[in-house]
Amino acid sequence: MSRSQLVAMARKNIAHVEAGTADQESGCFSVPTVNYTDPDRWQLEVDRIFKRVPLMVALAGELAEPGSYKAMTAVGVPLLLTRGSEG
Repeated sequence: MSRSQLVAMARKNIAHVEAGTADQESGCFSVPTVNYTDPDRWQLEVDRIFKRVPLMVALAGELAEPGSYKAMTAVGVPLLLTRGSEG
């Protein structure tokens, strides 16, 4: 993206902030329900996303005490989360 395009975008955004407005899309975006229900698609997402990036699977408060643990399964993988004896 060129500098002139970035400046134009910034000016447009500043104008929206000052006017209290926002860009609106002219129509609705539709997503097919099969995107949410197809088991093959889900497995592909699990393999390509959830098993390749760090996942937040617990809050610090769930393992608040030294030596505490939590056993669970996330996206088909058994996990054992622990807090060391030194906290």
